[in-house]
Amino acid sequence: MLASAAIAVYGSFLAYIFPFWAILLMVFISCFCMTAAYNIMNVLIVDLYYTTPATAMAANNLVRCFLGAGTTAAANPLINAIGTQWTYLAVSGVLVAVTSLLLLVYFKGWNWRRGQAESLLPSVTCRYPSQAWIQPGSTLDVQDTGPRPEIGTVGLDCNTRYLILSLDLDVVFPGTGIQTVILHWYQSNFTFDCSRDGNLKVLKPGEDDGSSHTAPYIAPQPPPGTNHRYIFLLFNQPQSYGFPECFAHIPPQTKDARSGFDIREFMLAAGLDPPVAINYFYGRRKPSHEKQPMPSSSVTKTYFKSLDCQVTASAM
Repeated sequence: MLASAAIAVYGSFLAYIFPFWAILLMVFISCFCMTAAYNIMNVLIVDLYYTTPATAMAANNLVRCFLGAGTTAAANPLINAIGTQWTYLAVSGVLVAVTSLLLLVYFKGWNWRRGQAESLLPSVTCRYPSQAWIQPGSTLDVQDTGPRPEIGTVGLDCNTRYLILSLDLDVVFPGTGIQTVILHWYQSNFTFDCSRDGNLKVLKPGEDDGSSHTAPYIAPQPPPGTNHRYIFLLFNQPQSYGFPECFAHIPPQTKDARSGFDIREFMLAAGLDPPVAINYFYGRRKPSHEKQPMPSSSVTKTYFKSLDCQVTASAM
């Protein structure tokens, strides 16, 4: 709006004789306001298309060049046709119209961004009793992760059943240099109530009919003075889902039963598509005063259980 006013004032007083400094001041104000308006428009466009900022800025520059060339080509014929003052007033009027349009886009764009935030991509989170919902990459003291966590989701279909896996990715057998993955939790038949208010929906496990082979939750147990990554994977559960019998050894809450868990093998055997949402946290255990085995200097091998599983077709 300031740019429009500056151009209108400049055009209105062209017929009068003013000191050079006054003319220079009006030109400066006009140029300053137009540059500011352009930069604001650039920021607005990037804000609306924040996933591709370079493309948005390049498109804005291209449009600006075309508009500048078109205005330059039309200015002289307009001056000859309607006079200098009316030409400047016409340009000012166009700027007012464009500014109004930009204001509309700004407010509509803000509402669009807010709508995007309210319709987030599918996500999963969890929380332990008396704790906040976990953000990806948070660090938790393992003393606070003993009970089974509550699972919350955003942006998922309430008419679908879900399956969850929780894994420790950083287990190293003491003194061996062999790294493995330990399954901390497996449970199927999760659902949530669509009628509840709010974006965050809490998943509830379905009734165990005896055929789901639930692997009860094991609390994080990293060695003293270490941090392990604990990951939660949420899958769409196929309608004809059947637990892969080659993994029938996982229910006991023992190291032998849960170590060497091969997530890829499980997905192929269970016919699962890639997870719809993932979350993780770092489990921290404070150093102990008791003497601990010296950790291996480096990981030299990765261990997974060798299972004879049949591949089940996924829904993809």
